[in-house]
Amino acid sequence: MQATSTTDTFQEQDINYDVERLRKWLVNEKCCNDILPYQEELVSGFADLCEFQQSLVETRAEKDELAIVRNLKEMELERIRYLLKEYLRTRLRKIENALFYLWRDKERWSWLSAAEAEYAKQLYPLITTHFERSFLGKLPEKLRALDERDGDHHSPGNLDDLDEFVFLYATKEMGNVTTDPSSPVTSTIFIQKGEVVCLRYSVAKHYLLDESACLL
Repeated sequence: MQATSTTDTFQEQDINYDVERLRKWLVNEKCCNDILPYQEELVSGFADLCEFQQSLVETRAEKDELAIVRNLKEMELERIRYLLKEYLRTRLRKIENALFYLWRDKERWSWLSAAEAEYAKQLYPLITTHFERSFLGKLPEKLRALDERDGDHHSPGNLDDLDEFVFLYATKEMGNVTTDPSSPVTSTIFIQKGEVVCLRYSVAKHYLLDESACLL
């Protein structure tokens, strides 16, 4: 009995750790203009877990499990479902807003899930057709192309400034970090675990991807 209890404790700790990871990725998506790599393992794992736990709750409900215990389990399920749905909705909004940019960026396109990529493929011709019928068809021919760049070399549908400043929370010791790699003068700061710093997104991005930091 004690071994079973210990196993359940470890499983609960693993689930709580992954829930916190999912929450961090959700906040990361909300706090930057960039699209980040889709967290396939987390999303599919929680989707399967929710389905299993829901069937477990329904089965135990038939066995007259205490109402308060059942309600707590259902609340936990709803919390995880909310995080999943909000994570996916946030990414879809960003895909819709930056569709033309993602269409030309091979690296970021590879960060979409198969379902997201299919959605973007179906959305792209709908948007372009709408633009052509709404106003592009009334413009001079040389101004109709959606993939033309303006005088500042910005492509249409581009993401906002990816070099903006963001607040970063160090979940691990990050060590010496170069604050502005593009500057002729090298400036570094030592970032310890638990510290909050303000960095350019181009610098912070690396630490988001390896999960040594998260956005605030």
